[in-house]
Amino acid sequence: MVKNIVFFMEMHQPRRLNRLLHYQSPMEPLEMMFDDELNRIILSRIAVKSYGKVLDLLRQANKDYGYRFSVSITGTLVEQLRKWEPWVLGKLVELIKDGVVEPVAETYYHSLAYLIDEGEFREQVTMQVRLVEELTGRRPITAQNTEFMYSDDVGRVFSEMGFRVVLTEGVERVLGFRQPTYLYRGPGGIMLLLRHYRLSDDVGFRFTNRSWDQYPLTADKYVAWLNATSGDLVMIGLDMETFGEHMPEESGIFEFLRWMFRHAHESNISFITPSEVESHVPSSYELNINELISWADVEKDASAWIGNEMQWVSFNQLHMLYRLARELGDEYLLRYVRLLMVSDHFYYMSTKHGAPQDVHNYFNPYYSPYRAYTLYQSAVHRLLNYMVKVHGNALVMKRLASIKLPSELAAWVKGESFSKANCQSVQYTARLITINHPELSKGCLQ
Repeated sequence: MVKNIVFFMEMHQPRRLNRLLHYQSPMEPLEMMFDDELNRIILSRIAVKSYGKVLDLLRQANKDYGYRFSVSITGTLVEQLRKWEPWVLGKLVELIKDGVVEPVAETYYHSLAYLIDEGEFREQVTMQVRLVEELTGRRPITAQNTEFMYSDDVGRVFSEMGFRVVLTEGVERVLGFRQPTYLYRGPGGIMLLLRHYRLSDDVGFRFTNRSWDQYPLTADKYVAWLNATSGDLVMIGLDMETFGEHMPEESGIFEFLRWMFRHAHESNISFITPSEVESHVPSSYELNINELISWADVEKDASAWIGNEMQWVSFNQLHMLYRLARELGDEYLLRYVRLLMVSDHFYYMSTKHGAPQDVHNYFNPYYSPYRAYTLYQSAVHRLLNYMVKVHGNALVMKRLASIKLPSELAAWVKGESFSKANCQSVQYTARLITINHPELSKGCLQ
């Protein structure tokens, strides 16, 4: 019977691309790539409907029952809160300073940095850690990769960076006969806490689903399920905006949360932080995870972001942009490349089916994965135009030739011969980035 709950919430908002990006002059400042009026409207709505109310409930639960929680906040959200809704940031900072909330580290940009470059991944995590320290005076000792993406290699990196705990998904295919309700250890002895996705998704996705056979989900029913779960702990992981934004206040979601805390207290269930788990749980077990897992979709892998051709093309272009920015030593450019690393841009391009795709569509501000893709292409084009304008075509080509690129781009840069089947794809890439290469036509004629 579980008596320890780790209640984790993610706070993140991306910088959404400008829906008129196609029509902008390539001479516009790079900052104009983003629709900050839309970003402000969305953030202001979520701040009032969700963030503020949830943070107040956490404060009250700590006051009434001594409960403690964990929250991860991205740098992109902190930047927006500072500009438009600083009162929300103030509430969170006070909760962390008072010990009500344990901060959790992650990539500053909620990005795909780990898939691009380990050094970049480490740097973005360090950026977020420094930001949290600057705001609260507390250094996170628990970490998670974007969208709970994890493998033993991610665990190794976090362990080498000095973190004690990593949060990730309890994926059945890697657990086998084991359950996510125990404490596990990964590379270097780092503690692994696994999200119980069924109990999490009962709140995060099914709470308002009238066709669900357990609808309506009441607080006492949910706590009874927690009580009936075998193991040492349950980790519930949710986006904070689940409360009030995805599930509107009229659905009863805030009353559910308030009464869930009360019923849990009456059942002698404790809400603890990730760093406290070791002192509450008597034993741990080794767990090897040799594939990349995540908390997204039914596949629980990286296919939510790089699962179709549009996503792969965009990811390869992002890889190229990142390498170019590093080779050119352009920190201003690197900032905007990182903003294009934000995982949401790729999430919007998903073309899956059924309930998982419904979730992708819900979050997509452009209403179409194809629209998301074409906007991303315009953003890539804009950054490449900036490179040529600032650094010159010759230097950009020289740097391109010196870096390792995805096979299609590498062949084009080196002027290799292409089969006719490859020419159309390569010529499209060349047209897209608008950098002259004298070998392109020659190679395609051979």
